[in-house]
Amino acid sequence: QRKVLRVGIAIADYEPIDITSDRNRYQGISADYLGLVSDQLNISTQVTGFAKRDEAIEALREGRIDLLTSANGFERGVRGLSFSSEYMPDRSVVVGRGNDVSPPSSLADKKVVLLDGYADSDVVHRVYPNSEIIIAPNLYSALEALSQGEVDIFIGNEVIVRAYIALRPYLGLQIKFESQLPPVGFAFAARQDEQRLLALIDRALNSIDPAVGREVLVRWTIGLGADVEGQRIRLSGAERRWLLKHPSVTISTTQHPPYIYKDKNGHWVGLNADLLARISRMTGLQFVHKEAASTQQSIEVLRAGRADMNTTLAENAERRKFLDFTYSFGGNSWMFVVHSDRSSQVSLDSLSGQVLALPARHAL
Repeated sequence: QRKVLRVGIAIADYEPIDITSDRNRYQGISADYLGLVSDQLNISTQVTGFAKRDEAIEALREGRIDLLTSANGFERGVRGLSFSSEYMPDRSVVVGRGNDVSPPSSLADKKVVLLDGYADSDVVHRVYPNSEIIIAPNLYSALEALSQGEVDIFIGNEVIVRAYIALRPYLGLQIKFESQLPPVGFAFAARQDEQRLLALIDRALNSIDPAVGREVLVRWTIGLGADVEGQRIRLSGAERRWLLKHPSVTISTTQHPPYIYKDKNGHWVGLNADLLARISRMTGLQFVHKEAASTQQSIEVLRAGRADMNTTLAENAERRKFLDFTYSFGGNSWMFVVHSDRSSQVSLDSLSGQVLALPARHAL
């Protein structure tokens, strides 16, 4: 009777479990399992994104969607919901600064931050009664606060944490040990009156070959462990043939410390250079840098086809007309630079009538 399954997702920092950075595409571990279930049940899905987890839960309870992905400990405390079998375990870990002494397992007298929508607040307070619990709106603010010393500890999913800090070693963060939160894996959530739907989903999940489940996990988590240098991704025949035809990839590179710049010996170094080296080890791709003096020159080189890619250009509507963008692996915080003798705060409103200088072809 049901032709389309209406699925809700939270557009939040859940990579690689939920990848929603491209608003027109839903990918990640949960998306793969949703696709497998959809195929097994022979039913199409209609995915709707919600800015907050609470909004997605409310839509589910009101009947505006049929299913919610990536449900874990947070949703277990919500009345009126039922859950499928778990399709992925949730190992909750304690994260601290790398140079700090390991905290006590009780986290007593520590400021502990968690991601909004990750765990049931009542459960967290019960497990850590002597800690100050802080809820952060997103992963960026939570781990920046930890890195800057504003909080002592972050608790979150191990896969999500590893994915985030693997690309941001400059944060200096380290997984200390497993948290004491009760283990609650990721599942699909539905209303309690949808037991037939949940039974069908469970049947579909149980029919998935364990090897397929391992393949899904490896696909999205390879490179996140300590043995990353020994890991290679499995390439398809078409991908291997492409590599043979394209032995090197030309990158239009503008010096942009600390992301990418030349050291005193003229070698390209920085965070983006480290990431490119990792990609090279895992795929066999070889990268060649073609230096550009400015953002404008880099864009012109790319448009003319004299380079294949760039690692520092921010995405905007103009650039999307002739460039494709990967998922983001870092970010810039825009700021104003003013004369040192200006003491008043600067805002866009206060700049009315003033002259604002931007580099040519700036993303803004």
